[in-house]
Amino acid sequence: MNETKPQEQKQKPALTPTLPLQAWAHRQGKVDMRPLEPADFGPEALAARARIADAFHRFGIAHDEARIDVVVSCFTEDTVFEVAQGQAEPFTRFEGRAELFDRLTRIVAEQGDQRRHLISNVLVDELDLAAGTASALAFSVVTVAADGLSLGASVIYSARLRREHDGCWRFGHFFIGMDSYAGTKPAAGER
Repeated sequence: MNETKPQEQKQKPALTPTLPLQAWAHRQGKVDMRPLEPADFGPEALAARARIADAFHRFGIAHDEARIDVVVSCFTEDTVFEVAQGQAEPFTRFEGRAELFDRLTRIVAEQGDQRRHLISNVLVDELDLAAGTASALAFSVVTVAADGLSLGASVIYSARLRREHDGCWRFGHFFIGMDSYAGTKPAAGER
């Protein structure tokens, strides 16, 4: 008699943790996406979503073109700008447009290479048109051209935005979570 036995479950070897840890931004509370649910996609909401995406794209292109004046125009006067690498705890934090302008000017000068932010997956997770507030996420891959081409960073952005008196949606809080950063971080960006 040929008796069929259930196949034995093969034990998978324990995975070795990587750096950064998988899903670090979510697990450490920096990214909190809501499940997909019905949302407002009427004309005013679509316009707001497009303006929010424009703020992300304008930030990236202006940074790459060393137009710090344009970068800073994407932020509220009282903005909080944080940068972390592979963990929720930022290694640097700037407050207000004046400090943001000063620090980014020094960072771009110190880098001295050509960067290209390829920003995608812009997700407006919360949009309150009546209050003029939103929260949004985006991904970015940053290439670096300096005597060759390399990958400079992979990034998740988590932002809270406000619609200001001129109708523009600006970043009131902007978190840059780099999974990794190639090369030496600019000293001007450190605390």
